Amino acid sequence: IFSDLPNDANKAVAERLGENSNALWGDITQPQFLESSIAQADAIIHLAVILPPVSENFPELARKVNVEATKKLVDMAAQQEKPPVFIFPSSVTVFGYQQHKPAPRTIDEDIIGTDNYTSSKVECEAYIKESGVPFIICRIGVSIDSRTTRTDLATLKQLLATKADNRMEYVHPNDIATALTNAIGNEAAVGKTLLLGGGESCQVKQLEFIRVVFGSAGINVPESLLGN
Repeated sequence: IFSDLPNDANKAVAERLGENSNALWGDITQPQFLESSIAQADAIIHLAVILPPVSENFPELARKVNVEATKKLVDMAAQQEKPPVFIFPSSVTVFGYQQHKPAPRTIDEDIIGTDNYTSSKVECEAYIKESGVPFIICRIGVSIDSRTTRTDLATLKQLLATKADNRMEYVHPNDIATALTNAIGNEAAVGKTLLLGGGESCQVKQLEFIRVVFGSAGINVPESLLGN
């Protein structure tokens, strides 16, 4: 069963899945929709989120979806006779600006909110851990594909404003989907916070990343363009 907003793109996904899925259409900010979504669930993969730059341009909406609705969903899960495992996709950006430190980041490091989006992840991680609900928190690396590159001007500016030598670790969205679904029924993962990345072969600098993205369109990005 998956729950989502009833727009054309989501309905097209449901149609492709056919009998392999059962779609519940509604708004996550509405409590009655949340209740019907988790009834008798064994596990919840909570993917509903407002991403940057929308989270920064519309902070009230971002908090309503990213924090308030998440907390309500956790509370409802906790009230179930057998609380479902709450699988929460977080982000490695909760580590803040750590480029001055050698890689890699580790789970025992402090986390900090540096914008609306990361602040919501930090707050929700803490809330989930304190709720008593069985959980698996996954902090995800850079995860985009061809769908994500069709972006708006604000996101484009954000990408180019990042310094050329900024480190990142890429992981394909399909691999993230596999990891999240494999978490269901995995008792060894319950109660843990995990870092999800693509490994050494996917560790790149911002300049390499940008040149691959733009290079596919035949555009050469000079290093001097980044970080301004």
